[in-house]
Amino acid sequence: MQQNVVIIIPYYGQLPKNFQTFIETCRMNSKIDWLIVTDLINDDTNLPSNVKQLNWTFQKFVRNMRETIGKPICLKTPYKMCDYKPVYGEAFKKYIESYDYWGYSDMDVVYGNLWQYISTSIQRKIDKIGNWGHLTLFKNNNDVNSRYKLNIIDNDQQINLFNEMISTDDVTHFDETNGINKIYEKHHFSWETNKNLVNDIFFENLDLLSNDSRFFNYPGVFAWNNGNAVYYYQQNNQIKSQDFGYFHFQKRKFRYFLNRNTKMFYVNTTGYHALNSLDDETIKLAIRTNKSKFNKRLRYLLHNYFKTNLFTSRKIGSVYLPIKYIIWRIFKENNFII
Repeated sequence: MQQNVVIIIPYYGQLPKNFQTFIETCRMNSKIDWLIVTDLINDDTNLPSNVKQLNWTFQKFVRNMRETIGKPICLKTPYKMCDYKPVYGEAFKKYIESYDYWGYSDMDVVYGNLWQYISTSIQRKIDKIGNWGHLTLFKNNNDVNSRYKLNIIDNDQQINLFNEMISTDDVTHFDETNGINKIYEKHHFSWETNKNLVNDIFFENLDLLSNDSRFFNYPGVFAWNNGNAVYYYQQNNQIKSQDFGYFHFQKRKFRYFLNRNTKMFYVNTTGYHALNSLDDETIKLAIRTNKSKFNKRLRYLLHNYFKTNLFTSRKIGSVYLPIKYIIWRIFKENNFII
């Protein structure tokens, strides 16, 4: 019996160190298939039945994109691939014809019970589910799969964001905020997400802090329990929890990874750690490990704000000036944390 959903993930360079754990969280989602496009998996016999490898080089991937789009494109490095994610429905058409939905995702994630958080939207035949590059799904038909080409009206001018994207080597985030999301917004196409689909982190903070406003004031930790992605947090000395479809760790560079499958683990600032129990005392200990020394946290935050272009391109000399972003976090979002 064919699955309703396939998620396409091209990947080049070196397989991430969390790959075994990533694959195990895919395995537990038996109602969903994955298609990993890469030449990095030398032996795919250990992949679960719902994960397939399409053995392509990066050069073949680029050639397929160019032939699908039908004109010159900028795609020199694997990092730029993220901008081309909305094209996958057409580029991999012959591999996904039997599916009702296709999507794209990343590998810096831990999947929980995804089906629980997407099934209602699928039953309602929503065109687009989710709104981030780390997981977005689309109804699989010719109309939906070609919408990335559409113009939008912005300030009374017609703009084609896709043509702008393929003409630059810079990453434009066409797969989400500066591309396909705007197209869906301007054309009023159907899309929806679930507030518990993803629990993401603040990229600029050293510790893994949930950017979900429900948990700003509570220390917490990300855990996986036999196929479920569970965020545990401590409120008034009580341990509470919230299930999610998946966690996203935004390419975080961890030190520790699991080299064996385990039914339970948690992820903190330093990496992946196996668990033997999820009782309250164990969770409290895991939460405490997700807290670094203040000077380390401050140094990490200042580096991301003022020594990188993650939040602004404005700078004086070698110092970036993300002033608007910092003010927005402090006064608008009320979520500034060191």
